[in-house]
Amino acid sequence: MGNSRSILGLFWECLTVNIWHYLRTIDIVKQLVEMTPNLVRSRWREPVESIGEWSDESGRVILIGEAAHPWFPGGTYGPSMALEGAVVLGALFSHLNSFNQIPVFANAFQEIRESRVKAVKAVDVTNAKLCHLPPGSERDKRNENMSLLPEEWDDGALQRQYERIASIFSYESQDAADVSK
Repeated sequence: MGNSRSILGLFWECLTVNIWHYLRTIDIVKQLVEMTPNLVRSRWREPVESIGEWSDESGRVILIGEAAHPWFPGGTYGPSMALEGAVVLGALFSHLNSFNQIPVFANAFQEIRESRVKAVKAVDVTNAKLCHLPPGSERDKRNENMSLLPEEWDDGALQRQYERIASIFSYESQDAADVSK
């Protein structure tokens, strides 16, 4: 790694510089900072505008993965969204009989993937924000809820959470492409 070592820190809007100085006093963080000559502090912001079309009119240029739907640094599902996109694209183009079908398949690709990507990104951002709450009442409530014994859980909230997780992990890219033929 040499002298080019660096740490990328992802900070939500609510994380103040004072908290960053506090984090630097924690031993493991302090060790990382001392080993790294370059620190990069960044803030993630959701792009205001969407990219729009993921392909050109000919369908010969198709955006896939983060080129089509930028993810946030440190997100959990960005790579899997790119892989799912590749599976859908492959499944669609496995039915190609004529170059005239390319624009249709390119549009179908976006139709199949766009809502899935938005839904998974929303879950990923929510999870990341939940894990990075600054000191305060929201973080205290989160910690209190996470320390509940199973018999104290709110079954309705727990069911909703597991349904969200199941919707992410039970998705089959190949099936999504085949159903839309």
